[in-house]
Amino acid sequence: MLTAALALAHAEADHTEDARRLLEEFAAAHFDLSDDITAMHCYAEAAIHCGRPEVRRTDLRPTRTLGRAVSGCRSVTASGLVSNSLGGLATVLRRYDEADAYFARSAAISARMNAKFFVAITDLFWGNMLARTQGRG
Repeated sequence: MLTAALALAHAEADHTEDARRLLEEFAAAHFDLSDDITAMHCYAEAAIHCGRPEVRRTDLRPTRTLGRAVSGCRSVTASGLVSNSLGGLATVLRRYDEADAYFARSAAISARMNAKFFVAITDLFWGNMLARTQGRG
């Protein structure tokens, strides 16, 4: 868990080379976290922040692990819904249709929860995806 948190801290501080190194070490370990959803969320957020081609080589394994770790992608972390992270990872991987579906799910659940902070985070991630695609699709 601490390495995952460190990867996220590096990414958020724009130390992308350090974050990328930790992400690559995690990938080399075959993304084995034994369903530690908090650590997986940190790694996912680090990958999203880095948005580097090296991260795309992870073959979406963090997405599969996150999706398997929670039922219906409704799990909540301090940073929002897991479906939002899944949308962010799909965006990094240029899987925009998948990203859009995850963001729509995150927005709907956040609205039902009246979780304004989570709504705002989803809007930021979703907006980033739309900016990348210039609203196409």
